[in-house]
Amino acid sequence: MPEITDEGLQLVAQFPKLCVLKLSKCLGVTNDGLKPLVGSHKLKLLAVDDCPQISERGVHGAADSVTFKQDLSWIAGDFNVLETPPCSSAAADNSRARLRSSLFVLPRMSCSALFTLNTFLSSALHRSLTLKPSKCYTAPTACVNVDTRAHQKPSVHVKTSEEIIADEKKFIVGTYARAPVVLSSGKGCKLYDVEGREYLDLTSGIAVSALGHGDPDWVRAVTQHADVLTHVSNIYYSVPQVELAKRLVAVSFADRVFFCNSGTEANEAAIKFSRKFQRFSRPDDTNVPVEFIAFKNCFHGRTMGALALTSKEHYRSPFEPVMPGVTFLEYGNVQAAVEMIRSGKIAAVFVEPIQGEGGVYSATKEFLQSLRTACDDAGCLLVFDENRELNIEIIWFTSYMCYNNRACLWQRTTFHIDVLD
Repeated sequence: MPEITDEGLQLVAQFPKLCVLKLSKCLGVTNDGLKPLVGSHKLKLLAVDDCPQISERGVHGAADSVTFKQDLSWIAGDFNVLETPPCSSAAADNSRARLRSSLFVLPRMSCSALFTLNTFLSSALHRSLTLKPSKCYTAPTACVNVDTRAHQKPSVHVKTSEEIIADEKKFIVGTYARAPVVLSSGKGCKLYDVEGREYLDLTSGIAVSALGHGDPDWVRAVTQHADVLTHVSNIYYSVPQVELAKRLVAVSFADRVFFCNSGTEANEAAIKFSRKFQRFSRPDDTNVPVEFIAFKNCFHGRTMGALALTSKEHYRSPFEPVMPGVTFLEYGNVQAAVEMIRSGKIAAVFVEPIQGEGGVYSATKEFLQSLRTACDDAGCLLVFDENRELNIEIIWFTSYMCYNNRACLWQRTTFHIDVLD
């Protein structure tokens, strides 16, 4: 068998956490090649075939960690994707060549995971190696006796999904039944549970995570701002908040916006705005409209006001009595809606242009236009509660919804208040 090269020994000896083995040579290292390694307490060489399996998810999780990047810098020089300029073509080719002939081994790693890690490192180093790679790994270091037949099990116990779910039931107040899946990480549109199983994320955090998981631009923006300023409350002014509001107003029907933490809070605000509008628009009226219309199979939230607008009984019954004065009509029933609006008791009509609880069911143009006309005639407000419509980066602002100055058109239907989750 060929001996391991001096370069390979130096890399292995210097790096205690990430073992770099020359795949073509190191697995067949001779006794003479092992002599320089004897005596170190830092390193344990692992045989690939004897390592228990872990998934690519585990490799990516390690590769994204700060510790991993610090360890990598021992071999490859400074590793900072955001600040280090890209290396020259020749240096990149040299780095890739070295990586192709190397096997990156972490405890409990499968061959497929090794390939994933090798691919990741090749890409990362191409972006971030300095023009003159660090020479710190050339420092002489002793190593331990090599045992390629076995390895120690990790001392940290990784809990299974069943164990985590049991702990959750013991320590956290439950609100509703959930799927028995414990998610631990995600990348793009993919999610991974604690056992390493991969899932395609079709829920997007119940339709609010439009950018997926680990989006580099989002992570960079959040990280940079967290380094500048964290929470200061709304008793002070905030530059990013004002700039965002200006952009939203510029591309929408609205004169002003109101920021909330969640969709249910936004609907609570819409309830209050609707009643306040009625009182301010009829200052001399002692019997202003205060009731609301919502539609069957709708969902507007779980706080007490928004809960009163949510039609399904099993959501509301444990918390009765909820806010009175809400009537639920059949979704799409123009005649029933128009008749009730004309009664003069309705402060606002809450409608989802696309229902979620109802089976992702879209309202017709005629239905929405009839609601707007009836609301205008009666002096009540039409509130669009939009959730499913905004699951693609708020793209609805500039394309499908066709805003026209101060009149937002959804299927060419204007409304008074738009709740955007």
